[in-house]
Amino acid sequence: MHYDYLYYLLNKQAGGAISPEEELILEKWYNSLQYSLPVSAKEAHAVKERSWENLQHQLADNGGTIAPVRILWKRWFLAAAMLVMIAGLSALALLFNRNTAAKPQTYTAVETGKQKKSVTLPDGSRVWVNAHSRLRFADGFDGNRHIILDHGEAYFEVTRDTIHPFQVKVDDLEVSVLGTAFNIQSFPQLSEIKVTVTQGKVAVNDSLNCNEKLLPAQELTYLRSSHQFSITSIDPSRNNDWKNGKIWLNNITLNELAVYIRNIYDYDVVFVNKELGHCKNTINFSDKDQLKEVLDLLKLLNKISYTIKNKTIYLDGRSCQ
Repeated sequence: MHYDYLYYLLNKQAGGAISPEEELILEKWYNSLQYSLPVSAKEAHAVKERSWENLQHQLADNGGTIAPVRILWKRWFLAAAMLVMIAGLSALALLFNRNTAAKPQTYTAVETGKQKKSVTLPDGSRVWVNAHSRLRFADGFDGNRHIILDHGEAYFEVTRDTIHPFQVKVDDLEVSVLGTAFNIQSFPQLSEIKVTVTQGKVAVNDSLNCNEKLLPAQELTYLRSSHQFSITSIDPSRNNDWKNGKIWLNNITLNELAVYIRNIYDYDVVFVNKELGHCKNTINFSDKDQLKEVLDLLKLLNKISYTIKNKTIYLDGRSCQ
């Protein structure tokens, strides 16, 4: 009921000019007050008593007669006080709701060292987090399926939910799905982000020109510096097989291979000739293979030399032709 109209009826009641129909309206409103206030009965009674005592003092100070109008004015004044109280509490509730809406989203972090990790999310989705990676998923994930991939690599098998889209934020990209399987690679040592689809459909967007729908066996490569991207066809089963310990690298740079060596063997790679990092290779190995076996194969393929000192591998040789 609108407050202005209630004040109007209260004034008519105080002057004795209220009609039976209007009296009935006020009576219904009086009876509803106990359900309108989010306060206890004890608190409401205390407010009523204080309001009536204040009114008594004001009438006595003005030389007025209290007794004849006690019941009428008490009821009117208490109703008016309750109106003010309701309006005040409503404003507080609105302020509380605004503060609640403005409260920042909180996240639970999943971070790995040199070991991979598999996690089941609250909605039943599964995510494999590669070594030296970090992601965060929103608290209250069942209704807010938001993930931030801070850095590293993760493979997602998403439980389908058409009401709550599954979204992954990685740098300038946002990856959205309803229910599918895909991989995201975003290591800080590399200049590009890769999104690879195993099954289903994946939407990839940024705030500029990227607005793509990827299908199974497609991979989007996104350059961080220029925001340019390209889409290629790949074998997704091999591309995502890192979670099973098998590494299939097709036409990748030695810079990217260095990331995999760090993830698996926990050795850093330094290019004495920095141009070597741009050389491309196709190579496959297992995380069960010895580091020396991988480096010997790399030496054979690229005609390079290597030395190892204090958990660091130094690669040197001629630049690629």
